[in-house]
Amino acid sequence: MKSNQRTFLKPAMLAIVPMGIVILAKNLQGAPVVAQDNNANTKPQSQLEAEAQSDQNVFIPAGDQRDASPKQPFSYGPFVLRPHADYQFLYADGMLASRSNAVSTVIQTLGGGVSLDLGKHWTVDYTPSFTFYSNRKFRDAVNHSISLTGLVPYEDWLFGFSQGATLNDATTTDTATQTKQQDFVTEVTARHQLGAKFKLELEGQQDFNYVDSLQNSKTWSTMDWLDYQFADKLFIGGGLGAGYANVDGPASDMVFEQVKARMSWRLSDKLFFSLNGGLDIREPLSGDQSDEVNPVFGASLQYAPFKYTQVVLSANRSISTSDLYVAQSTENTVVSLSVNQRLFEKFNLQLTAGYNRTDYNETIFGFNLQNRTDDIYSFSARISRSFLKRGNVSVLYQYNDDRSNQGGYSYRSNQVGFSVGFSY
Repeated sequence: MKSNQRTFLKPAMLAIVPMGIVILAKNLQGAPVVAQDNNANTKPQSQLEAEAQSDQNVFIPAGDQRDASPKQPFSYGPFVLRPHADYQFLYADGMLASRSNAVSTVIQTLGGGVSLDLGKHWTVDYTPSFTFYSNRKFRDAVNHSISLTGLVPYEDWLFGFSQGATLNDATTTDTATQTKQQDFVTEVTARHQLGAKFKLELEGQQDFNYVDSLQNSKTWSTMDWLDYQFADKLFIGGGLGAGYANVDGPASDMVFEQVKARMSWRLSDKLFFSLNGGLDIREPLSGDQSDEVNPVFGASLQYAPFKYTQVVLSANRSISTSDLYVAQSTENTVVSLSVNQRLFEKFNLQLTAGYNRTDYNETIFGFNLQNRTDDIYSFSARISRSFLKRGNVSVLYQYNDDRSNQGGYSYRSNQVGFSVGFSY
């Protein structure tokens, strides 16, 4: 059975790289403007195993702080309990407490949680965090993140399941103020190898998003792919998708379809490239709005010029329902460049520069309002070092410049601080 699991874990990972930038684009919509701590590593064991075995990953594994090499003190048979905790201190200027009201504040975030491995392929994690602001124009907040992920091999199939829930109260780019949001995402996947050359991949997702005093939405979607191994480490494929969005707000419910093609190519031991593109067709079900046909695409380049140097260049354009701003739909175009470099054997430097253009289509029930467009430029730098095998300390800086064509939403923020974390 183990050999079959490894056989199907490799092709399962073929979709992760091209899908990664799509997930990034979704996360950028309404993303908190505060630098996020990444000390606590809570990847499920199933994902770690798949990443290690994937021949599409050109990077040397950076090392997981939950590595089993140190003895795990909280284990019993196939069950492993992995506590994790972190603290982050930031000084931030230019933070929007409300529209056109940029202020400075100290932000302290204390997080801690626990992850439980249920055997090798299932993991459940709960991570609460507490955020405290020195400026009373912000309210202190308690955020929650809960997830369950796993893989189930069955004969010639590999089934995947994930359930996640996040409850946040943070300043977002869309609202330009602190906003409470609850997001519940369920995803089911199935992958099947068809002979030596073809692979079938089925994906279904349910996303319930609730936003305080704004639009709420429930979205059901599917995206199904058929891939063909055209040459050694070169895969090409086509996909069809469909979905329905139920919007609780002034915007209309809608159905949508996608037609896409993709390819992934491991050009050498140091270079991997993936590309996908197609059309997204949106059909509002209320009012006299016309259908929307938009191009969508994604591209990612992994390059490892030296042993401990990692370069990732990515671009993505996606369409989604708009919850954090009263609009019919949101178009996100994202370009990012990330460089990760090990320094002096014990330190790690990560630099990331990005550009994100967000267009809000505000045509609602026949009234074409002034469309809002945001151009967001960002840069972040982080130097980190591990300690005591399971700890990590970082010094970080983040810059955000949001240039909006609507008054009150533009801001320019600098954030500097440090973080320390410990995880099993």
